Amino acid sequence: PPAVEENGARLRFFITSQHTTDQLRAAADAVAACVAQLCPAGNSNGHSANGNGAASPQRGALRR
Repeated sequence: PPAVEENGARLRFFITSQHTTDQLRAAADAVAACVAQLCPAGNSNGHSANGNGAASPQRGALRR
């Protein structure tokens, strides 16, 4: 299993060819909504709120 630093967290997604674009979009939207609630509104630096360099989800990343 991947190591997660103390007081850290990771989300892991398993995506297969059986997932539809709508399912992927719904999952991305759900994660984005959670991030919007948990992260300060001013955090637009493209990194996680704890500053560890992990990229934040980008809304609209799935092509329509």
